[in-house]
Amino acid sequence: MKGFLLLISIMGSFSIAAQRSIHGQLLHQLTAEPVAGATIIAGSGGTVISDQQGKFSINTGADSIIVTAVGFEKKTILLDNREHLLILLQPSQKKWMPWWYRVPCGP
Repeated sequence: MKGFLLLISIMGSFSIAAQRSIHGQLLHQLTAEPVAGATIIAGSGGTVISDQQGKFSINTGADSIIVTAVGFEKKTILLDNREHLLILLQPSQKKWMPWWYRVPCGP
């Protein structure tokens, strides 16, 4: 029984040690303006939103993060061993159009 409890405590310490803090900033690829309000998803580490300067911080043990923002292409970033990231987001090629522009009017 003691051996089993020791194994569980060792396994728990490895999972805690695997967590790390990732810091970054999101910028518009063409204008270098910060991208505020983007969503950063990191596996079991959860989800955060970038601030007004495009900066974010997230704790995760994942190998990658996914970044999404309205008007930009979705981007998957492999973390490797990096903890500080500068991410350039490419504007979406899709033209966004409000639903009322697509509603046919008239005959």
